[in-house]
Amino acid sequence: EANPTEALPPRPDCDPLLWSLGHIAWFQEKFGLRDGTATGIENASSLFDPAITRRRARWEAALPDGTQLRAWKSEICDRLIDSIAGDGPASVEDSYFIRLAIQIEDMQGEALMCARQALGLPPPNFGLDGNVPAGDAVTGDVSIPGGIHMQGASSKDPFYMDNEKWGHGYEVKPFAIARAPVTNAEY
Repeated sequence: EANPTEALPPRPDCDPLLWSLGHIAWFQEKFGLRDGTATGIENASSLFDPAITRRRARWEAALPDGTQLRAWKSEICDRLIDSIAGDGPASVEDSYFIRLAIQIEDMQGEALMCARQALGLPPPNFGLDGNVPAGDAVTGDVSIPGGIHMQGASSKDPFYMDNEKWGHGYEVKPFAIARAPVTNAEY
């Protein structure tokens, strides 16, 4: 399978799609598993560690193809699930790194969708035939009471990202917001 971004010029605002996929797998292996055993990609850190591979170099790197990256990620996910399902609950330290790996995958998923749009690539098919069942419309607003609302994390929270330290309160006046995303016209 060819790299879909291979023919595209490097962009300073996004990563190649295959790099993002490889970064997810590399992060899960390094921080989720933390057992020191490497799997399918021999030079993974030199390719997918953002501290080593700067953005422009990501566009120039000889990345594995999508089939190989998906197989590598699948293997790591299977090992991660097996490690979670092991003897008894995960330690506090292991839980932190597993949650961190999940958060990184979520953030990279968003980055992949933004990059796809920025690069003018078509939306993914996800194997659907286009006949996605529609649910009932969610209408109306929900009222949010005013008061001091906390933004960020407390040191007592079981998990937080480093950029959420430390929480502080903001005064918010009461408001209402739609229960579901709205179009520009609805807004």
